[in-house]
Amino acid sequence: MVDEEVPRSLCFPVGGFLLSLTIGAAPVSVGLHDRTGHQMYELSEGELSFESWVAKYRPLKNHITKYPDPSADFDQFETYGEEWEFIKTQDPHNVWTYIDGDSSSLLVQGTAYVNRISYYVCEVPWIDGPDETVVISIDSECMCFDSSREDEDGEYGVDGCDLCGGSGYATEYVD
Repeated sequence: MVDEEVPRSLCFPVGGFLLSLTIGAAPVSVGLHDRTGHQMYELSEGELSFESWVAKYRPLKNHITKYPDPSADFDQFETYGEEWEFIKTQDPHNVWTYIDGDSSSLLVQGTAYVNRISYYVCEVPWIDGPDETVVISIDSECMCFDSSREDEDGEYGVDGCDLCGGSGYATEYVD
């Protein structure tokens, strides 16, 4: 008689994250995964994936841009000029700001100024209450990171690493 393989989970600390490795089962939840498909970051309450956010809030096309993408269903708006003037006229509940955080890229509700990259205007407004955040990416120490290995370029990784290219830091995009 052959025993059925029972999925087992092992956890390893990796650059501030707990890497959960499931043996005998594929990852099923939405979140951040390493390049082999193992989940590194799971979305928390109040966090949305970009795809879920698009479906829920329906971002609009940028009708002002000089460089429209005809294949895109929606566009970002710039933080200056005519596009910024347009953003200022919108109901703040229809605006989301794409920001560059300390170790992540996020979409946050409303019109933010600090670390802003661009804006989105959505058809469906967000409602007051618990904030929702869209996690675009997380920057973390790569598995090859070693603070004692700093090279002349200020990088801490292994040259040629498939995950970070040798920088010691890897950007992973949330599903």
